[in-house]
Order: sequence, then C-alpha cells, then structure tokens
Amino acid sequence: MNWKRYIGIGALMLLCTGAGFLLGQKVQADTGTPGSLADPLASQSYVNQAVNPKVQELQAKIQQLTTKATALEQQVKLLEQQLAQVKK
Repeated sequence: MNWKRYIGIGALMLLCTGAGFLLGQKVQADTGTPGSLADPLASQSYVNQAVNPKVQELQAKIQQLTTKATALEQQVKLLEQQLAQVKK
C-alpha cells in the first residue's frame, strides 16, 4: 500500500508541474506587441523610429536659431560701429 501512496504523490507532482508549465507558456505568450503600452521594453529600432523625427526637428530648429543669432550679432556690430561714428 505504501507504493500506491508514492505513485499518487508522484502523479500529483507531475500534474502540478505540467499545469505550471502550461500557465507559464500562456503568460509568456500574452506579453503584447514590442514597444506598445502592454510591453514597456522596446527594441532599439522602435526607439530610433520614434525618436529620430523629433531629433531631426530639433536639429533643424537649432540651425534656424543659430542662423538668426549670427545675423543679430552682425547687426549689433554694425550698430556699435554706427554709434562709434556718431560719437566722434
């Protein structure tokens, strides 16, 4: 009779292990689309695709502001020269 008890415990352990394996597969399969709200981890290509347009937009804005700042600096120099000539 003792051996029937061991077989029953072994069968129960095997059943629990199988159920845990199946549940683990189900949980792993429901992780969502990479980069979506359901999956907080994102691939490098997704990040590049999402960030690069913003970076390019900011670089263009920086270039515009740099050009404007250079033009203003030249205008200030010109005005300083004109002021110096008026003071003479």
